[in-house]
Amino acid sequence: MENWDRWDKFLKEIVVDYKLSRTEQDFFLERFRRQNLNLDEKEVCILVRGDCDISWEAYKKCRASAYRKFREVLTDANDTKKEALLKWLEEKYSSQKNETVKSLEYQNPFTPLSGAIADPNLFFGRDKEIREIFETLNSGSSVAIIGESGLGKSSLLKAIERTAVHKSDIKPIYIDLRHLQSDDDFYAELCNEIGIKICQGRELRHKLKPYRILLLLDVVDNMRENWFTNQVRSQLRALADGSDPPLRLVVAASQSLDTLFLDSQNMTSPFENICREHRLKPWNQETVKNFINSRLTYFVTQQLKCIQFDENEIIKIYQETGGHPQKVMQQCHDLYKYLNENNEK
Repeated sequence: MENWDRWDKFLKEIVVDYKLSRTEQDFFLERFRRQNLNLDEKEVCILVRGDCDISWEAYKKCRASAYRKFREVLTDANDTKKEALLKWLEEKYSSQKNETVKSLEYQNPFTPLSGAIADPNLFFGRDKEIREIFETLNSGSSVAIIGESGLGKSSLLKAIERTAVHKSDIKPIYIDLRHLQSDDDFYAELCNEIGIKICQGRELRHKLKPYRILLLLDVVDNMRENWFTNQVRSQLRALADGSDPPLRLVVAASQSLDTLFLDSQNMTSPFENICREHRLKPWNQETVKNFINSRLTYFVTQQLKCIQFDENEIIKIYQETGGHPQKVMQQCHDLYKYLNENNEK
């Protein structure tokens, strides 16, 4: 019999993967909860919209919009859209668990060696930072995460995005600026993620009024390159400023904001004073130990192997890496590989 314990969490992951809007999320999460599957559409409408007599047309519009996000999987002409999507979701849920177990049989637990950690089961060690960042956001300020490469800024941004998805009044949008090369690229990406017509300036501010956007900008250092102008940064500042702005910013950079954007000479740095800096630090020895044990425990449980690091090995890893997460990962990867190969001899 299938275990549905992670079903609700799985649905929220689908929401992020398929970039459902706030109203689409409301429909999707209620329609496909296990306890709601036998409800008719009018009953689900009441859960989503309240008074169904007033909101039925809005509910149908929201439902149609959500199903369009899954048009490539709604191919079974013999099923209704609800039945076809539910069938696909259940198959994906089951295969996801099976694939995870199968892949773990051959995988070194200490990966990836670079790049963001997108799997929430493998993200580790930044709960305190997430709490502090949301406390800052709730106080009315935006946030700048500052830290050298490899400390986990991108992974932290993705974790903030996952956390914000569960907050009913916030729409999180993550943009990696390494993939954009002009102001036009940026506005197109932002507007497409929000679900509005591509625009900028006064029209963009007007269209953002119904929203509360949490805009997560990764590698904001790239905004100082020649293809981004000071105008786009100044508009972001204007949109994030004030007591009740349409968006708040969480930006990630490798250096302090007051040293970025040399093309803004004799001017205030666009993000200065509206972003409170949060300095990302290496892990301490206790965190390194807990990280190693958590990864080994998670993978050992799946693989039924008995590879463990002893206390001296963990201390040595901390001393040689200084708690730098990417360096810790590399050292652990190499040690696990060595122990695994010798264990098989």
